[in-house]
Amino acid sequence: MEKVYIERGLEEQSVHALWQLISTAEGMTLWMADCVIGHEGQLQFTWGNPLGEHHTQTATVIDQKKNKFFRFHWDGEDTDTFVEMRIERNELTEDLTLCVTDFSDDGESEDLKALWDEDFDRLRQNTGF
Repeated sequence: MEKVYIERGLEEQSVHALWQLISTAEGMTLWMADCVIGHEGQLQFTWGNPLGEHHTQTATVIDQKKNKFFRFHWDGEDTDTFVEMRIERNELTEDLTLCVTDFSDDGESEDLKALWDEDFDRLRQNTGF
């Protein structure tokens, strides 16, 4: 497995609003998947039409610190892998950056980065961030 690190500077400057987008099922539905359902530390992501052709993947929330980072583990993946979304603020400019850590199969890191780029584009289109 390869560890992949992606950063994206954001236009919006509200840490609280960004926290809602990265740590709640409702927020993640706006940019990460077509539907996200959360219940008691479990997340269910669905891409595609839930009533038609679709792909579903579940995850377990493993750690979080409000307004700082949110980390989950895809169920069925290697136990030492995770997805982490971290909010960083530049001390000089006060700009916000969303930093993502994820893991890809060997040789597939560019494909994973392309998927995250699409997610970041949806985040900007749907929320203004």
